[in-house]
Amino acid sequence: MYTFEEIRGNTPLVEQLRRSAASGRSSHAYLFLGGAGAGKRLIANTFAKALQCEGEKRPCDSCKSCHAFNHGNHPDVIYFQPLKNGKTYTIEDVREQLLETVDLKPFQYEKKIYIIEKADTLNIQSQNALLKTLEEPP
Repeated sequence: MYTFEEIRGNTPLVEQLRRSAASGRSSHAYLFLGGAGAGKRLIANTFAKALQCEGEKRPCDSCKSCHAFNHGNHPDVIYFQPLKNGKTYTIEDVREQLLETVDLKPFQYEKKIYIIEKADTLNIQSQNALLKTLEEPP
């Protein structure tokens, strides 16, 4: 579950992400674009799992971090979703879910990862708040 071998297509992207995870060197933000069914969520989840993995081969599917990720309860991978109406992000969603926690240290592992689902539904105010955080991370 969530291994680079499961991803079909996007070979240059997958190889770059695999190398980045293996070396432990990654950027502070990634943006995955594409139409519906392009595999954005699969790639984001696989990369997040690989970044948090404690094994030699990343993701190894046998370490404590991989098990936590596979069971959906990884303490340092946070899924960011619209709360108020479930369709679009509001500035309150960004403030409550992201801005209040982004400066806290990771709970158990080296990195804290936010996966923003349906980012295309961010309104202007929430886009600006998110952009400010990306440009000036704590």
